[in-house]
Amino acid sequence: MKRILAGIIALTALLGTFTGCGKTGGKKDDTSGNAVEATAENDVTNTKESGSEKETKEDKKSKKEKENKKEEKDKDKNKKEENKNVGSYEEALDTYFDALNSGDYTKVMELSMPESGIDVVKLTLLSQAQMTGEKADVDEMLEEYAKSLQSEKQKIKYHKVVSAEDFDDDDIDILKEACSAYTVLADYINEHGGVENVDISELEEAFKDTDPADFKDSVEVDDAKYITVEYSYDGEDKVREQEFCVYRINGGDWIIDNAMMAYSRKSKQASANNNASSLMNAANTALVEIDEENSGVPSEPMMICSDKGRNVNVPADFDVEDFIKKLDRYYSKNIDLDWLIVVKGGSVIYTVVAEKGKKQIGTCPPKCILKPGFSAENDESVVQQSFDELYDICAGIF
Repeated sequence: MKRILAGIIALTALLGTFTGCGKTGGKKDDTSGNAVEATAENDVTNTKESGSEKETKEDKKSKKEKENKKEEKDKDKNKKEENKNVGSYEEALDTYFDALNSGDYTKVMELSMPESGIDVVKLTLLSQAQMTGEKADVDEMLEEYAKSLQSEKQKIKYHKVVSAEDFDDDDIDILKEACSAYTVLADYINEHGGVENVDISELEEAFKDTDPADFKDSVEVDDAKYITVEYSYDGEDKVREQEFCVYRINGGDWIIDNAMMAYSRKSKQASANNNASSLMNAANTALVEIDEENSGVPSEPMMICSDKGRNVNVPADFDVEDFIKKLDRYYSKNIDLDWLIVVKGGSVIYTVVAEKGKKQIGTCPPKCILKPGFSAENDESVVQQSFDELYDICAGIF
C-alpha cells in the first residue's frame, strides 16, 4: 500500500505543471498545513443511547447528504459515459488550456490524470494529514495542493500540435503501471462509498503487500501519443514548444499529461545517454590497453560497430576481436546493445547506442550528431533519428 501511495504522491507532484511558466512561490509540502481545520468529529460509538435523539437526527441528515452526493456522482458518471470516446485530443487540449488560463487549478489536475484520480489524490492528502495528526478539510487541501502545482497565472495562447508520435511498447507498460496505481485505489474508494468513508488503517492493511505492477493488466490503453504543442504567451510574439503526452485508457476520455510520461521519457533518454557515455569510457580504456601492449592504435578515423560487418575504415592489422574482448571486460552491458564507436587520433570521439530491438537512442556527447570533419555537435534532431539513420550519417563522413 505504501508503494501505491508513494507512487501517487510522486505522480501528482509531476501532474499539472506547465513548465513554460514560472512556478508559484508556495511549497508543495506545505499543503496540509494551509488547509482549514475541520470541526471535531462526532464519535457516535462512544455516546450513550439515552442521548441519541439529537444524534439520530444528525445521522439522518448525514445519511441524506450521502445519498444526495451519491446521486450527484451517479449523474456525473452517467454524463461522462454519454461523452466517452467523443472528440479528439486537440479538443481536449483546448479544454486544458481554457482551464489553465482561467485559474481552475482542480480542473487542470482532473484533466491530467485517470478518471476518479481526484478522489485518489484526496485520499493521499488525507493519509498525509492523518500521519501528522492533523484534522483538515480534504477539499480545501485539494484546492491548495492543486494550486501549488500550477504555474503563475499568465494567459497562454495555444496554437497547434506540431508533431505526434505513438507510444512504443515500453511506454505503454510504464503508462499501464502508473495508471493502475490510480485505478486500484479508485475502485476501493468507490466500493466504500467515497473518500470520507475510507478508513486509512484498513486500507493500509488491505494493500500492505500490493505492488501497482500487479494491477497493470487491468488497464487497457486505447491510444497514447507524445505530441509537441506550439504556444505563446499573450502579448508576446515569441513562439514556444512543449512536449505533452495524451492518452485514453479503459474507454475513457483523453487525458492531457504534460509531465508524468514526459519525465519517464527523459529518464529513459538519460539512461540511454549514460550507456553511450559508459561505452565511450570503456572503449577508451580498451584502446589505451591495446596501445600499452604495443599493438598500436590507428590514428586515422575508423568506426567499430557491434555488427562487425558494418565497421568502416578499420585497418586490416587492427585486432577488432581483441578490442571487443577488452570492451566486454570494461563494460559487459555492451552485449545487450547495438552500438557504434567512432575513433579518431587513437581515442573515441563519438558513440551511439540502442538497446537491442528498442528505439531509444543514446549518444555521447549527448544530444549530438557527428558532422563533417568528425566534430560531434549539438543537434536537437538527434531524438528523431534511428540507430540506422545515425549510422548512415557517421558512415557518410568517412
